[in-house]
Amino acid sequence: MTVLSTGLNASGQESPSSWDNLPAVKLKGGLKAFWNVRDSSKGANAAIASDHGFASVTLVNTFADYPGGQKENIRNTLSRQPNYNPWERPEFFEKIVRRNVSKPSSSEIWVNDIEFPIERDVGKAWRTAKELRTSQFKSEGEFEKSYVREWSKWFALPMMWTREAHPGLEIGIYGRQVFDRDYWGLYSPDKKRVSDKHNLELSIWRYIDPYVDFYVSGIYLFYQDPGSVYYMAANVEENVRLGRLFGSKPVYAYGWLRFHNSNPLKGNDELDPYLVEALAIVPYFSGAKGVVLWGNEPQIREAGTQPYRTLGLFISQLNRVAEISSIIEGGQFVTQDTAPDLWRAKKPLVRAVFTKSSGCVFMAIDPWQAEDETSSVKADCMNNELEIPLRGRHATILRFDNGKSIEY
Repeated sequence: MTVLSTGLNASGQESPSSWDNLPAVKLKGGLKAFWNVRDSSKGANAAIASDHGFASVTLVNTFADYPGGQKENIRNTLSRQPNYNPWERPEFFEKIVRRNVSKPSSSEIWVNDIEFPIERDVGKAWRTAKELRTSQFKSEGEFEKSYVREWSKWFALPMMWTREAHPGLEIGIYGRQVFDRDYWGLYSPDKKRVSDKHNLELSIWRYIDPYVDFYVSGIYLFYQDPGSVYYMAANVEENVRLGRLFGSKPVYAYGWLRFHNSNPLKGNDELDPYLVEALAIVPYFSGAKGVVLWGNEPQIREAGTQPYRTLGLFISQLNRVAEISSIIEGGQFVTQDTAPDLWRAKKPLVRAVFTKSSGCVFMAIDPWQAEDETSSVKADCMNNELEIPLRGRHATILRFDNGKSIEY
């Protein structure tokens, strides 16, 4: 989350525009869109976003020490990256966290931003922690059990204290999750490699889960590549799948209308239009209950100025979902092929929602097509074979009910 924006568009020029002609987001049926874009308008544009139907977010840098000039920044006390010693929580841990989570909030959700790398390989941590091996633990198995529980406290304790400060508020974490995001691991055909990589975070999450109300799937885009569409679907679907091990809490997908600045060629450029469409549509058809639009846009100072040339497109695509939101929110998601399998095969991404009263709703997109190409993909709705049109890289939303097909 600690990324900065230049505020430049793809041509290198600033492109502020007005909210005046942008429609409101009209999602219903329990689906939501959140606004978590920070700028220099002192909350004025966040209020305008709220007026346009976006739900509000309080995002807190939970380990920071702004009043103290970062002298007691909790993350700065971690002496190794990635860290293998969860027992070194500083004595001021509770003081700093409680101060940060006690700020007033009238938002719809609260997100604690807690990000730092830990050593995923417990065996490597065990071999590295010589002083811990000799003084505290008799075996690697004993070390691993304590390792997992101690790391969980870095996340569970802040959530417990947030709940005390804000009873009744929906709270979650950006950072450690039931499934941390992955790109090439999900693309890989080696499923064991993926599970091995993410087993530790699932073990840690078991101790955190009772204290959160939702999961966060981070789907910031790194590459100007068709695979980004499948990356979004796969990460949301993994969070949904593993979240079901604990219950039915919603998944909210965090995205940005710019490429992540870790990409030296495209970082901070606005997303291509087809990726903007996919960001607004694909998460909902992968099981997410909400999309959170994040951004850090300090160059935007005036109220009424929105930061993205593509925001209108993003909202218009959200409103395509809104037209069938009450149907898909209560429907059964049906997935025949996993997103990684379709990704590797370069086949269209097709997702379906079946309902007892409203037939089937399909979402289909082929990001490998050129913009001037058209094609179709076959799908089945309760023993009815359908042909879903695909136009360029645009997402098709089609409902089939009582023998009729309706596009949205």
